[in-house]
Amino acid sequence: MSPVNTSGQQATLKFDRLTTENKLIVKGLSQNSIYCLIQDSKGFIWIGTWDGLNRYDGYDFLIYNNTNGLSHPTINALLEDDEGIIWIGTDKGLNVLDQASGNINQFYQEQGCPNCLTNDFINHIYQDKNGYIWISTAFGLNRFDKNQKIFTSYNFFERNADSSFTNSVTRVNEDEIGRLWIATHHGIHCFNQELQSFEDYKMETITTAPGYKKSNYVQDLEIDEYGMVYVATLNGVYVINPGNGIIHHIKVEKGKGAEPFRQSGQ
Repeated sequence: MSPVNTSGQQATLKFDRLTTENKLIVKGLSQNSIYCLIQDSKGFIWIGTWDGLNRYDGYDFLIYNNTNGLSHPTINALLEDDEGIIWIGTDKGLNVLDQASGNINQFYQEQGCPNCLTNDFINHIYQDKNGYIWISTAFGLNRFDKNQKIFTSYNFFERNADSSFTNSVTRVNEDEIGRLWIATHHGIHCFNQELQSFEDYKMETITTAPGYKKSNYVQDLEIDEYGMVYVATLNGVYVINPGNGIIHHIKVEKGKGAEPFRQSGQ
């Protein structure tokens, strides 16, 4: 199987529209609403849909859903870890697929369990440089230790703030010095793992400002080669410079276009 040509040679590529209605393939997608996808180290494409997980080898689909091992058919997040294990985040539970054996382990929130998931709705899954798996949920951030097989939970509460927003974690990313940048629906938390301390960033700090909620409703973030943190919100893109704490706002002004922005180091 070789879904992707990495030899550097030119090739003529022909793309088919892969849908559940496509009669040209033996087995189509389980559903057409795609929420996430990854390519694993073996070349397989994993496609998370509203109704099932699809593994595509360039020819056929292998479909996983709640009838053959998954906790829920709606797939929100996918990750292949450093051991080739596929981590699957759903609307109800975390699933861990061992490709070698085909076994799927399921993890759920359990009331009164301090070492379990804090919520079953999974938004994002990330592996850091130390091998820990970070699971962003609709209420809280969870770190899974693969050696000890336990979860450590992190919750974020702020005075006069709705905890359903402060704890709705959407993304995690790690910078070059090992800090974790945690996106929520109420701003950003920067976590120093060595010191076990948090630094909070608000894109808009004035709580009465018209754009306060939209500016701090963070949906995604990326870190560039200079360490600048790009934050996707409902009110444009914000760029955090961790070195000096300055936050630059990139947004489209009606009739003016987007304000230019120059990266640090360029």
